[in-house]
Amino acid sequence: MPVDRAEPEIPASRALAATYTREVRVGIDRIWENLLDWEHLPALHEIFFDDVALLEICSSGGSSSRKHPGPRAREWLWSCVDRANARYCACTLAGDGTGTEIWTLLKALGLQRTAIEVCFYLPEHRPERLTPLGEKYRSGYVRLWTRTRR
Repeated sequence: MPVDRAEPEIPASRALAATYTREVRVGIDRIWENLLDWEHLPALHEIFFDDVALLEICSSGGSSSRKHPGPRAREWLWSCVDRANARYCACTLAGDGTGTEIWTLLKALGLQRTAIEVCFYLPEHRPERLTPLGEKYRSGYVRLWTRTRR
């Protein structure tokens, strides 16, 4: 069930690699609360975060966090928290996947139901690489949402 939203402004250097849609049995307010509670990331999302540290709180309500340790460590920035348009973006600033933008679009369907559409924009335009990379991101999010929204 795609979320009907105006597409966010994505730089031409990024290509849409995959999309993941899902309906969850939780209200949109709980999703915002979960998103902005950066300290829970290693406990609940251990497949993505070994450890995190708050680097800054952005004026939009987003925060910066970092995945540790190891050579594949990533620095993430939760930016573009746009409650008015029910969307947010997680950007990879450093490490594996630098330049990736993951846009999550939300649509409240009721008090305990929310439609979610996740769009994976990568700094890659070669189809032979874009498709498998997009699938890797999409399958990671399938695991993430299956684990957190049973």
